[in-house]
Amino acid sequence: MDELQTLLTFTRHLTSVLDAKEVIAATVTQVAKLLEADQVSFFLCDEHDFRPVGHWVRPGTEACIDGKSPAVDRWLRELSSKAVRAQYTSNLTLAVDRSAGESAPAEPRSLVAVPLESHGKTFGVLLVVLGGERDSGARSALVETLARFAASTLHSALMHEQMTRQTTALMRETAEREKAVEISRRLDRALRVRRECHRALVDRSAAEGELLNRVCASIIESGGYRMAWVGYAEDDENRRVRPAARAGFENGYLEGTQRTWSDDEHGRGPTGTAIRTGRTVVVQDIENHPPFAPWIEAARRHGYRSTAAVPLKVEGRTIGVLRIYSEEPSAFSDEEVDFLEELAEDLRAAGFVEPELRIKSARMDSVILAKRPAS
Repeated sequence: MDELQTLLTFTRHLTSVLDAKEVIAATVTQVAKLLEADQVSFFLCDEHDFRPVGHWVRPGTEACIDGKSPAVDRWLRELSSKAVRAQYTSNLTLAVDRSAGESAPAEPRSLVAVPLESHGKTFGVLLVVLGGERDSGARSALVETLARFAASTLHSALMHEQMTRQTTALMRETAEREKAVEISRRLDRALRVRRECHRALVDRSAAEGELLNRVCASIIESGGYRMAWVGYAEDDENRRVRPAARAGFENGYLEGTQRTWSDDEHGRGPTGTAIRTGRTVVVQDIENHPPFAPWIEAARRHGYRSTAAVPLKVEGRTIGVLRIYSEEPSAFSDEEVDFLEELAEDLRAAGFVEPELRIKSARMDSVILAKRPAS
């Protein structure tokens, strides 16, 4: 194979890989194959030492260069500090001292050492051991040409990997920053909601129902939610949930759908579950929440994508629920849910749910009295 064909084969193979490890492996194997070398070693250098990163020895021959030897490392340092061109040695024993008692190669060998540079800085060395008495000088020139191209390709691959790592780190940092901004935005939204609801609660000039409507309106206007409503659990035979206040884009949603707090199809949604269990229920994706099936079509028409149901309690008993809907999926963070639960407690503390408890108690008393036999 003539020199031009060798170069074409080598460059064609190297340009097909981008990964730095693949470039090193391809350089070692291709140089060994094209030049019929006895040994090929690839070293990368850093601030401390030269690291062997690629190595090949012809089967049946003796390795002449120990990549982990301190002597080799010192020699490579000396070579890279003094030379910017390839170094050719016809007698291998002159290049690297062999240990005492170690036999010399059985046949003549030559060594070609090519510093790999980029922008005037050596970042590696390619060592090629050539055996036999063929024209080693001509082959050493070819080694230098191949090594220069390998250096350029490897440096590009290393820079690509460095840029990839930096880009990944930047993307991760940006994602973390955006996440922090989103958390801050949601906390600010929750604080605004609670502040505006407090303003509505301190105004006792309106009736209870009107004040609850104002609270719902404050949730919508300050929090940017789609709809909010307050419902009370009825103790009738069907265990209905009676809407008592609402705000936002409701547009007949409550009247057009049925909900209970029984353990049945219409009571296993967020509303009924929150009332039965006394725990907040959050559905971050209505479309993929099977218990929401009875209301999914109406929710789609009204643009509801996520929802939260916060129980309203008095003296440990759940008497109703605060319901909030968003047009965005995953709209309710843990921090926002905490604020909504605190808002439900604010409603109880302000006395807006206790009247409903008194009404329920009065109803129960009337039922009991009605069932008593006349004296």
